[in-house]
Amino acid sequence: MKTTKTIKKQQTKVYIQTIIGFAILFLTLGLIIFTLFRNITLSGVDDSIDKQVQSIKRQAKTDNSIQLQIQMNIPGQDFQALKDLKPSETTGNKFPNAPFKTDILIYDKDGKILNEDTLGDRYDNFKNIKLKKKNVGITRTVTINNMTFRSHLIKFNGKTPNPRYAGNYVYIFQNMDTEKDALQNFTKVLITSFVAFWLLSLVLAYVLTRQNMKPVLKSWKQQTDFVNDAAHELRTPLSIIQSKLEILLTKPNDTILDQAESISVSLTEINRLTSLTDELLTLARSDTNNNLMNFEKVIPKDRLNPTIETFSEVAESQGKKLVSNLTVTTPVMADAKKLTQLIVILLDNSLKYTDKGTKIQIQDYQLNNKYYLTVTNDGPSIDDADKKSIFDRFYRIHKDRSRQTGGNGLGLAIAKEIVTNHKGKITVSDNQPTGVIFKIELPINGK
Repeated sequence: MKTTKTIKKQQTKVYIQTIIGFAILFLTLGLIIFTLFRNITLSGVDDSIDKQVQSIKRQAKTDNSIQLQIQMNIPGQDFQALKDLKPSETTGNKFPNAPFKTDILIYDKDGKILNEDTLGDRYDNFKNIKLKKKNVGITRTVTINNMTFRSHLIKFNGKTPNPRYAGNYVYIFQNMDTEKDALQNFTKVLITSFVAFWLLSLVLAYVLTRQNMKPVLKSWKQQTDFVNDAAHELRTPLSIIQSKLEILLTKPNDTILDQAESISVSLTEINRLTSLTDELLTLARSDTNNNLMNFEKVIPKDRLNPTIETFSEVAESQGKKLVSNLTVTTPVMADAKKLTQLIVILLDNSLKYTDKGTKIQIQDYQLNNKYYLTVTNDGPSIDDADKKSIFDRFYRIHKDRSRQTGGNGLGLAIAKEIVTNHKGKITVSDNQPTGVIFKIELPINGK
């Protein structure tokens, strides 16, 4: 129960962290996009104002009619019609009343608007705008009667050729309500998209959390099972040794010969403990990636035959027959010691779990860039259910028999680790009519 709560707590923590990560990502992306769009929008308006500024400065160098020059630089005006007007007609209310986005106000040094007649109806919108000389040369955003403008103030000295500009101030106002509406609409779309994608990220975060936690949970379960099984395996021989030593303490006057059986059993269990400790250390190193491999070119038959000959003598003493037929002479990139350990595990496993009269065969062959090694016996078969778990740690098909033979259920797990570290595969299948076939596949070039 405690473990389950811990796992759920960890899953929730990872889920929340993932959600926060998505939120930060979307917020950052949204702010960047909004800032870029806003800057581009304002930049377009400012470019238009800059053009107006440059145009007015050019006009200030001439002595033409101020109204004509200003109006001809206002978008939407009929330039030809303006040119056709007589000089006397360029004053008063003779200017065409065409729609435009730019308004130009001319102030004298006292802050009085000088071009009221050219503004027409728009004068009412700007009549309350006070001249602030500190804003000269500054482009800024202002709001006038619920309308938004970008503004820029220009000052001309008294020596300016055009008398209408000389010593006066020119205020340029460019309406940007359209850009403001576009920015507001874009903001709404951006927020809606953010919310929608963030809600989608909640589902995605949940899926990713479950997927990412699977190997963690699997590793957690393997570690828990490993510790529990290891403790159980260690407890049994320790209990036997403790029991035998307690018996020895109750009979202090007995000779070694009298207690030879207890001493022999204790030594056997100590050997089991030593073997189990070595196997546990091997697996622990593999789990922590500390099990370094020393790859070199190895000819399998040359490396494995001496070990097989040793097992042949053991098999003969048990009334079993061990036949070897290794023929591959192509060098294989492998760890020679691990390769020997692998064949020892498979042969030891075959001898432990087969009966008298069993035949064990070892063969190898090469196919494309793969090296194959098979260990076959005609002993008892293995159920399909057991085949799925036979390479798991501490898994034993017949636990009672494993006790008798000294098996710890780690041999095949170590064999799988060795093959995996060689980037290969190990499988088990049925041998007809009875028995099993262990098949090992290794890449010849180690890749």
